Amino acid sequence: MLKIYNYLSKSVEEFKSLNPPTVGLYTCGPTTYDFAHIGNLRTFIFEDVLQMVLEANGFEVKRVMNITDIDDKIIKGAKEKGLPIDEFSKPYEQAFFKDLEKLNIKSANVYPKATEHIGHMVKYIEELIKKGMAYVEKDGSVYFDISEFRGYGRLSGVDKRELKSGTRILSDEYTKDNIVDFALWKAVHLDEVGYDSPWGRGRPGWHIECSVMSQEYLGQTFDIHAGGVDLIFPHHENEIAQSEGKTAHKFVNFFVEGEHLLVSGQKMAKSAGNFYKLKDLEDKGFDPLSFRYLSLTAHYRDKLNFTWESLKAAQNALNNLREIIRDWDDPKIGCAQFEQDFVEAINNDLGMPQALAILWDMVRSDYPTSAKAKTILEMDKILGLKLDEILGKKIKVSENIMKLVNERENARKKGNFKESDKKRLEIKKLGFEVEDTSSGPKVKVVNKGRSALKVVEDIITIDGPTSSGKNSVGFLLAQKLRFKYIDSGMIFRAGCLRMLKENVSADELDKILDIYKNLDIKFENGSGWKMYLDNEDVTDKLHTPQISSLVYVVAAKPQVREIVKDTQRKIAENGKVVMSGRDIGSEIFPDAKFKFFLTASLEERARRRFKQLKKEPEITYGAVLKDMMERDKYDSEREASPMRIPKDAIVLDNTNLDIADTVTEMLKHLKDYA
Repeated sequence: MLKIYNYLSKSVEEFKSLNPPTVGLYTCGPTTYDFAHIGNLRTFIFEDVLQMVLEANGFEVKRVMNITDIDDKIIKGAKEKGLPIDEFSKPYEQAFFKDLEKLNIKSANVYPKATEHIGHMVKYIEELIKKGMAYVEKDGSVYFDISEFRGYGRLSGVDKRELKSGTRILSDEYTKDNIVDFALWKAVHLDEVGYDSPWGRGRPGWHIECSVMSQEYLGQTFDIHAGGVDLIFPHHENEIAQSEGKTAHKFVNFFVEGEHLLVSGQKMAKSAGNFYKLKDLEDKGFDPLSFRYLSLTAHYRDKLNFTWESLKAAQNALNNLREIIRDWDDPKIGCAQFEQDFVEAINNDLGMPQALAILWDMVRSDYPTSAKAKTILEMDKILGLKLDEILGKKIKVSENIMKLVNERENARKKGNFKESDKKRLEIKKLGFEVEDTSSGPKVKVVNKGRSALKVVEDIITIDGPTSSGKNSVGFLLAQKLRFKYIDSGMIFRAGCLRMLKENVSADELDKILDIYKNLDIKFENGSGWKMYLDNEDVTDKLHTPQISSLVYVVAAKPQVREIVKDTQRKIAENGKVVMSGRDIGSEIFPDAKFKFFLTASLEERARRRFKQLKKEPEITYGAVLKDMMERDKYDSEREASPMRIPKDAIVLDNTNLDIADTVTEMLKHLKDYA
């Protein structure tokens, strides 16, 4: 039996669906005026757990999460940057969805946007006016009259008798000290963001947005409304007043609210300027799922005080769990008593701290690992830690890594600790670390940010004589997979462009290294892939004959190659990347899950390059062919020729295939993975 604390009744109640087995769940989503902070994300994790627990109890959840893409803060921010509100909000909305993916939060069924429901809001407000629940002011603004709603204060506990007679507030956010009529529609000047209405040009208040969108998709009465405790007043209180004032029926059966995330004992909030984004955690080397784990260690109705030490402890616990289950046998049967205890914990008002404790008791038990494997997968359907990606998947260590491990061990035995440390760092750069045990060295995945093994699995390298830049094989493949596209050749060429601008010759190694160390490079992935150098779009400026000649010499310098490789490692550190280059991708990630090597005749490669460059009048097919011939000659003379085929690479001869067909062939190999 599932029990949940209902903020309406201020008590834990047995949950019963209005229309079993369906559950209507509305969760307040982001206001896209800035990036979500981890206080917001803790609430989204709690709401995700709520959905998982409901589904574990056999319910079919229809979840709606709104996107507030118009409000006072958005309009203010857009005006300051001189942008339309949709253009201003878009990056924050995109970042929000990326954060949900990183935290393994299940997608809602619907993500309605406020700006897409303006017409519905106008009609809703008209109904409230007809019923005498709202009134129009002289300036065209419309206010809800809380004196007309008898149940006002039922959720938040405010006393309607404290209403300041004849007062109203236009702002969307205010405190319990201001129990006043609130805005449903805000009149605006002609030069401000607004929409036409029967009362003149204006825009909706924040509170009306959620009433309209929740009832649009879930009906006039639905099961659960979830959010953070900071929304209880005035937002959720006002939603109840509007909704029940219009329909005369109960708005929601259960209000379920998550407590604050604190930092240094204070509420974390954008307005206080003391908030962290998920990216801030990642930049310090933390796996986003370690924050999910940390959130599970506290009950959703208890405050959680965030510290870097607590996050580190959560990451260590998660990494230890991952290492333990790597060696488990295939799932069979299960551990019935532990599963029963786990279900009782989650069904007791989402008791996640108790559920985690039960998981660890099971892990440390003497049950067969096959039984524990079956149970931990069931538990992880609620926890959402992606343990299925680790369970029973022993680390695959390449010969190259093992060679370094053995060299390190030999150096250690001889007391050459300087050499031993050097080898350890080389191993770590490749995504692994060595733990010295009584039975010998044990190779582990580097537990920094996303698991390095997962990163390697999320990287595809394309080597061989292939074209670079937009409209290349690598670019098109990245588009198909929705991966980032990184082109090593373009990075080399960017440095050469800077060399030409600064009149640095190919013999001035120190100056060249300074140039490559300080390249301000940004890749813009998308349908119109671009590369920026110092905020200048240089995508179409890097394939001149002068740069092509210079890049042969520069790319051969080992010191430059190391800098370029470090640049690419940094860009690729979160995975989901297609790395294109004649050889550098497989050099950086020799253990990448998929490595492609493309071959094509010299003439075909020249034809493709000419097709890319023919808009430049001074470039001819003959010049491109000659350039290719010189490059191949240069490659063959190099001691470490990049034309060699990487070990375990998938070789594709695409002489008779165009770019699209080549990508189609590659996708066949990637079918199960993609």
